Amino acid sequence: MGGYMTDNGDVNWERTQILMSHIGEVEDDIFRNRAEKEARIQAAKNRRSQQNENQSYTEYGKQTETFALGGYVDNLNNVRSYSDQDNKDAARSLKRKFLSENQDDDQDQHAENHASAPATTNDEQDEPDKKRIKLSETRRAATQEELEAFKSSLSEKMKQSQKVDQTLHPDNVQLGSEGWRERYYQEKFHTPYDPNSEDVKHVALSYAQGLLWVFRYYYRGCISWGWYYPYHYAPFASDLVNLSLLPLDTFEMGTPFKPYDQLMGVLPPASAHALPLPYRDLMCSQES
Repeated sequence: MGGYMTDNGDVNWERTQILMSHIGEVEDDIFRNRAEKEARIQAAKNRRSQQNENQSYTEYGKQTETFALGGYVDNLNNVRSYSDQDNKDAARSLKRKFLSENQDDDQDQHAENHASAPATTNDEQDEPDKKRIKLSETRRAATQEELEAFKSSLSEKMKQSQKVDQTLHPDNVQLGSEGWRERYYQEKFHTPYDPNSEDVKHVALSYAQGLLWVFRYYYRGCISWGWYYPYHYAPFASDLVNLSLLPLDTFEMGTPFKPYDQLMGVLPPASAHALPLPYRDLMCSQES
């Protein structure tokens, strides 16, 4: 390349063109490899999701089988209960007789134990403290469980928030698949792709001017208060051709914006609440 692409904010467009040309040559491969990688990752996610779903169905089936078997056993026991009713009645009679005979003995034993009960020991006095300690440990364990559950829930919500809803934000460009360049310009710039068209050339010119504006800004300060990049999206490296022949250094200094004007130039309308009330309508008004 013969040296650096920039020098104190000045851009050597011949050297910069060499880099852009090399990137443009591999641009198709970069997007295609990226698309294939993303497809593999998505396929792996789908497989894991399907496996988890199948596992859930299997566990549900086991629970259903257990419930059905339990119901069968209950019905069988009901049948047996009718046939064994006489035996149960006899057993209950014997039980009542046995309890009646031993009731007096139990009362005598209770009275004897009560009369000879020893004095309260220190261990017995410490019993409430032990219960309180145990209760504290139980609460601590419950709090830890709640904390772990919260962390798990928060982690899941963070993962869900990072997922792009394809129904709300469909990928109509599909970089890397055939025809992606045409779809990109139609979707982002609302113009058919033609490298020789004035629209495509103007996008490339504006982007190169933006590069120059940034380099100059960091070395020399603002070189133009009125200039701005007129698009939301960038061209491809392969579209940045003949940079040294483009009229790039055509900036006019202009007049600095006032502080609130600067804020309105960079803040989104949703941040209008950060401005004084008279300025807020200007953030959304089509006539401002």
